[in-house]
Amino acid sequence: MTTIPSLSTRSVGAASTQTVELSNSSSIASAAAARPAGPPAPQDGAWQPSMLNLADAAELDRSSVETLVLDLETVRDLVGAVKEQLELALDEDNQRGAIDATIADLTAQIRDVVTAGRDNGLELGFGQPPRDRELIASVATDEEGNLAVETATLKASQTVLVGRGNADDGMLTRAVTGRSENGTAYSHYLIDAGSLNPASANARRIAVSDETSAEALDGMIAATDRMVTTLDNAIEGLSDLSERMTGVTVEAAGLLQDVADADDLDETDLEDRAFEASTGLAAAGMSIANRAPSLFQGFGA
Repeated sequence: MTTIPSLSTRSVGAASTQTVELSNSSSIASAAAARPAGPPAPQDGAWQPSMLNLADAAELDRSSVETLVLDLETVRDLVGAVKEQLELALDEDNQRGAIDATIADLTAQIRDVVTAGRDNGLELGFGQPPRDRELIASVATDEEGNLAVETATLKASQTVLVGRGNADDGMLTRAVTGRSENGTAYSHYLIDAGSLNPASANARRIAVSDETSAEALDGMIAATDRMVTTLDNAIEGLSDLSERMTGVTVEAAGLLQDVADADDLDETDLEDRAFEASTGLAAAGMSIANRAPSLFQGFGA
């Protein structure tokens, strides 16, 4: 998990050239130099900077991770319940048909969680490769009183449960392969998402019938046990990440408010600051626009 102290802006009241500092000690010249195409120029004097949106983005990222933890805990418990049903099926006196219906219901509940959390990374659609995301872990100030943004990586491997393009991308659509305690080889997945690239041809979806052997049940139990372990590891990683996402410190909030309230900078200075801030975050792999309104509001009408 990487962190990038990504953004440093000098005192708000000065109109001097600014530099965005990155953790690799590289620097980006200010907007005084030739700039790439960026936000449109302010119009009709209505433009008002609001770096408070940086705080909004930090809060949104923190909330996103906390929601992922809750969703994965719910799914982990449901997968655990599937395992319990498979263990019940080992007793020949239990009704296999009823057990399979319960497993189908538990799987449907998992699909409901995945569907609700699709936009938060629980499912990848067709043509969507897994991508790690850079989140804002904290917004603070450094020793010199400059604004410092620390980022953290949210790994796709910790969030994707269902891969519709590639079954192997999802924790519950990929085949889990191994040998059970009795030495029986198994290869099972829990959810059939109709993936464009499905699980291995030898893999079987977890389900039971009157014809399911005890050896096959042992394999499915072992597979679900490993799924639970995978989910536990993902939850642990996300919980650690959530603890690091401390949001905006009091000092940084004051600096952000100073920028928003600045009335001693002319229009060009403010536009330069907006460009530098957005450039610095882009260099750190950030995209505020994907999670919250733009870093500075008021570009365009």
